[in-house]
Amino acid sequence: MGAGDSVINSGLTITLADRPTDNAFYWTGERVEGIIEFVNNHHHSNLKLKGAYIELIGAIVNTTQQTTTCNNGIQMTTTLNSNILQSMQATSCLEPFTIPNHTDFPVTTTTIQTDELPFFNQRQNFLSFMEEINNEIILQHGIYYKWSFSFDLPSHLPPSLPADSQLEPYVQYFLRVTFKRNSLHRNNFKSIPLTVCPRLNVLHCPHSSLELENENREDVHLHAIVSQNFIVPGTNLSIQYDLRNPKRFMTDRI
Repeated sequence: MGAGDSVINSGLTITLADRPTDNAFYWTGERVEGIIEFVNNHHHSNLKLKGAYIELIGAIVNTTQQTTTCNNGIQMTTTLNSNILQSMQATSCLEPFTIPNHTDFPVTTTTIQTDELPFFNQRQNFLSFMEEINNEIILQHGIYYKWSFSFDLPSHLPPSLPADSQLEPYVQYFLRVTFKRNSLHRNNFKSIPLTVCPRLNVLHCPHSSLELENENREDVHLHAIVSQNFIVPGTNLSIQYDLRNPKRFMTDRI
């Protein structure tokens, strides 16, 4: 992203009605609404757009590639497709080298590439009422702009599903604003995540506790009881632990 793109994105904000933008939770069937604000500080000049719109998107996100770079220049690239390992490659910036099974080369950076597979999309064009000049919409420098938006979440949507690890697919919802520009410039995007959960009548849900037992080689036995088999956002969850450690081995955490 160039400096001009950063200036444009810094002047663009998305604000939700009655929701924090960093942790927005919605039930299916609810309305997602808010405002888009923009101040054009782009190089002291007017900003020319081919269009602008906001989308409410639900997508399955797959990890397609993971690249791990060690401090000696060695890279390991893992390519995946539909969460199935396809190939693994090790390369060195200096010479061919087999990555040793040793800690002499600690990992410094890990880069994850993902692919979005949308299954739900609603779009609203919020500049359609503005006059076009030569098939472009002009946002004047230094002017404050404000637009409203509103989406209705269908009742049949699947819930947001976080991944257990970076390599597993997950379900994600988000709002994304796009400033569409001409062929000489890249489009500008700004997104905020949403958490979506199906609306359930808990009075009709069967109530039961969940139990888990495990014992390791040192005869440390853990028995846990979760008070209920579903969790409602904003409520407390009670978990009872019974730990038996007859040989008094040190326990780091539960």
